[in-house]
Parts: sequence; structure tokens; C-alpha cells
Amino acid sequence: MGYNKEILKKALNEVIKKGQDNRRAYEVEKAKCYDAEPRLRAIDAEFMRLGPLMGMVAISGDTDRLNAIKTKSDRLKNELEQLKTKVGLHEYVPCCPLCGDTGYLGTKLCGCVLTKAKQLSFEQLSVGMPINECTF
Repeated sequence: MGYNKEILKKALNEVIKKGQDNRRAYEVEKAKCYDAEPRLRAIDAEFMRLGPLMGMVAISGDTDRLNAIKTKSDRLKNELEQLKTKVGLHEYVPCCPLCGDTGYLGTKLCGCVLTKAKQLSFEQLSVGMPINECTF
């Protein structure tokens, strides 16, 4: 079934907005968890420091130091996961796992947009024809 451009545009905008709202709600929840457990921020800051350091050490060829940084990174990752579990923080999950709430798979519209367009088309048709009131 084809959809007119206005319906597709509206569907795409709704998918994107729902994803943005979902992301904002997750960030609020994450901030609450980070406030409850300040060590989470400290670990994030340590990862921000270790990333570039790991790159520089890798370029230098110092494998012993690189292995030590990787070990520290692994320990921090484990601690981070334990703390997240403790405070009940899970990884962010987009509304649509296929497109990540962008509405697109590559250059094509994602199925979530088409599903939303179908729903909007049905709602638009239902305004003129109250299908829910019909009985047989």
C-alpha cells in the first residue's frame, strides 16, 4: 500500500519524536542513578581519560603498558556493570531496534514508519467513516 507524502512525513516525525522522548526519559533516569551512585560518574571520567591514552600507548608500541591499561579498563567495565545493576540502570533501548528511532534503514524508510503511516491512514479514514460504530 502506498501512502501520501503528508502521512509519511507525519509518521516519520512521530517516530523520531517518540524516540527523542524515550531518550530524554532514559537520560533523566540515568542522571538519577548517577546522583545516587557518584562512582558511576568517576568511572565514566576514567574511561574518557583511558581512551586517548590507550591510543597513544598503542602507537608507541609499549605492549606491557597497553596490556595494563586494557586490564584496568576491563576492571572498570566490570565495576560499572555491577554498579548499574545495583542502582537498576539498564542500557538504553530505542523504541525501534532496527533503525534506532531514526526512521531509516540506510536510505529506505524503516518498517516502524510504515506501520505508523498505516495507523495514521486508518485514523484519517475513520474520521469520515466511524468504522467502530458499524455492526453486521
